[in-house]
Amino acid sequence: MLRLNFLRKFLARKPATFHIHKRWQQAELTQMERRTIIIFGFLFCLIGIFIAPLFYENTQYGEIFFLLILYPLPALILAILNGYLLWFTELKTQNLILKIGIGLIPILIMILLAFGKESPIQFIATFGIIGIGITNLIWITKLINKKPVANTV
Repeated sequence: MLRLNFLRKFLARKPATFHIHKRWQQAELTQMERRTIIIFGFLFCLIGIFIAPLFYENTQYGEIFFLLILYPLPALILAILNGYLLWFTELKTQNLILKIGIGLIPILIMILLAFGKESPIQFIATFGIIGIGITNLIWITKLINKKPVANTV
């Protein structure tokens, strides 16, 4: 009887390809979310380029359009880095509080950079706080409202 139970347990094991296939499906799902995070981050950073000059004193409308020509590349780089950070965090971390904390780290870094002397880095940090901040808040609310998926095996 003992051998029969062992045989049942052995035959009930799932093959390794099942776990690989399941992981592949999760990776495809998160890849779409990563693209969405990057697109949202970039669009909100572009909106931040319009809003950030309002925090400075001598800003003219012609200067805002010049900034819109000059700063989309840093906005894209910022959005890509943030998208990959959030994707990697979601993929490798199980703890919800740790995920939220890691999602707030880029915002805190940009807040520290925004308090420096007036420079292009300060402006990038200012519109990054707006763009990446909104994106990360959307990501955090999605994490909190995510329904757990039942394991149907």
